[in-house]
Amino acid sequence: MNFAGLSIAYNEEKLVKGCIKSLEGFVDNHLMIVSEKPYFGDPEPMDRTVEIAETHGADVITGVWELDHRQRNVGIQLLQDYDWIIATDVDMWMTRDDMKALCRTLERTKENAFVIPQTAYWRDIDHVLVDDFFMPVIAIRPRVRFTHIGNINVSAKILDNCRCHHINWCDPKNILKKVLTYPHAPDFKDPKKWYREHYLSWKEGQLCTMPDGHKFRVERQPLPDELRQWL
Repeated sequence: MNFAGLSIAYNEEKLVKGCIKSLEGFVDNHLMIVSEKPYFGDPEPMDRTVEIAETHGADVITGVWELDHRQRNVGIQLLQDYDWIIATDVDMWMTRDDMKALCRTLERTKENAFVIPQTAYWRDIDHVLVDDFFMPVIAIRPRVRFTHIGNINVSAKILDNCRCHHINWCDPKNILKKVLTYPHAPDFKDPKKWYREHYLSWKEGQLCTMPDGHKFRVERQPLPDELRQWL
């Protein structure tokens, strides 16, 4: 079987190398779909995301998309010659052992799509959210399409023998930019206030409050050294 990597990004120059490296050796092609402007909020000049992605062997398409599902579907349409597409955001990384487990499953399954448990990092790469049960789509057949944000048009099976490390609520991401621009930004009443009062003021031992009001316990759990090297 042949596998392709498909990742989306917008001004994530600090994370794009790790995204590519975590799939390196497992995918025959890595396609990075880079947005030239955010889904919401004010656009900023493009950073070095495209340059870094190309330097580390990814093919890059740039453009402007209404939301991320349209961005992903552009990539899927360009990867029709592959048996499986491993779909990630640029801040979703996997260890070599987890990638091996994922690929072994894909080689023998008749399923059309898989979701995967995640470890979501909070404030820095040494703290994680406890009991965050969100599972992103990780692998799809090329006939599958995204319908809205992270949803797809087929049922997905849970793949519980591996997980991804999601650097989604911590440095080196620009978290204020994230809550102002990413797909769920319209759902947040006052993201700048949340950033000041809940994100910046968080102290170890406290619950963390998400922009949508959900609260999580936080525990110390460092990002694996294998992945830290790419930061």
